[in-house]
Amino acid sequence: MHPTGTQLQALGLMAAMEAVTGDLYEAYGHQFIARKVFFYDLAAQEREHARVITRFAEKVKAGTAHVALERFSPHGLLSAVEEIKGRLAAARANQGTLAEALYTALDIEESMLEGHRFELFESDGPELRQMLSDLQADTATHRRQVRLALEMETEPRHRQ
Repeated sequence: MHPTGTQLQALGLMAAMEAVTGDLYEAYGHQFIARKVFFYDLAAQEREHARVITRFAEKVKAGTAHVALERFSPHGLLSAVEEIKGRLAAARANQGTLAEALYTALDIEESMLEGHRFELFESDGPELRQMLSDLQADTATHRRQVRLALEMETEPRHRQ
């Protein structure tokens, strides 16, 4: 098992990724008023994910859960956070199109699922297993919602 401090660092990076993603989605909501509610809802859910991960960190501090760091890449998460921060700066400067914003959101949600980000956590407690399952299910729902919004945005009738 890895030291608690290292585990908490991993959780901090995961929570930071969720929080900055929430900030990005909120910025998209400001930028694309027609999709404001859509992006604000996603932002709120990403911030809730950050809170869930922070609560998980409390369990690690208490010794009732641990993080399986063998599957954890701090460099990968740091790179992802920095890339999202760059997209956030562009969104705040009103750069890019709605389609580009939706492609970015889809990329983020897919990378969370395909990167098995929620599988780096391990716990014997049913409450924590359920929290992680919920995070993964929420992310899959986000991916479906973004795909649908992207399909609607890129249909030929919207390209006029």
